[in-house]
Amino acid sequence: MTHTGINLSNIDPSTRPQDDLFRHVNGAWLDAEVIPDDRAVTGSFITLRDDSENAVKAIIEHAATEASNPDAENPVLSAKIGALYSDFMDEAAINAAGAAPLVDRLRAIAEATTIDALVQLMGALDRTGGSTLFGAYVNNDAGNPDRALLHLFQAGLGLPDESYYRDEKFAAIRTSLCEPYSVHVGVGGSARRRGKGATHHGPRDADRRHTFGQGVPAGSAKNIQPDDAPGSPHPVACTGHMAG
Repeated sequence: MTHTGINLSNIDPSTRPQDDLFRHVNGAWLDAEVIPDDRAVTGSFITLRDDSENAVKAIIEHAATEASNPDAENPVLSAKIGALYSDFMDEAAINAAGAAPLVDRLRAIAEATTIDALVQLMGALDRTGGSTLFGAYVNNDAGNPDRALLHLFQAGLGLPDESYYRDEKFAAIRTSLCEPYSVHVGVGGSARRRGKGATHHGPRDADRRHTFGQGVPAGSAKNIQPDDAPGSPHPVACTGHMAG
């Protein structure tokens, strides 16, 4: 082995490892590294993430040029990737469209007036990248890493944790939530008036959504609780729980 992966220039030789191993290994880096003004942390993993994002960006931008490259492995697919990224970054077109692209989604939400309809809507939103009251992913079983399980978890909290919805010291934050809700539904209402069956929503609807939103965290797990608390992972058989 010719490279250990340890940057020896980060070591602080003035600190003995038996006195402070962390300072000995990282002292020079801690003294010299500057945290960027727009961030709270920095480090090698942050740098790795930034470098990876820049590399992916370069790949995507290059993909947009592959449609005219006769030697490209898959010019059609590359062109689609490039076009998708270009559309996503087109702020002028996004601003010009306003809330109009949300009309169908808002109508579907407004029309989900039963539990069955709401469940179907959440399934449709999940498949298209939307957020719902629940989430799902496949990963190893925490109690048996030799098998993979479907993990279901509660989502739907807009604030950091459930205490923000009940603790009096966060009352001002809870109140401030209603203002953007009112603006959002108002914009949605304005867009929907241009379509069939359009209606307008305002502060009253925002209050209703906020009241509903307070019911979600009521059943949420606390940040500090025993490992065997009701909110902890509990495997269940899927028989009878999964619809075809």
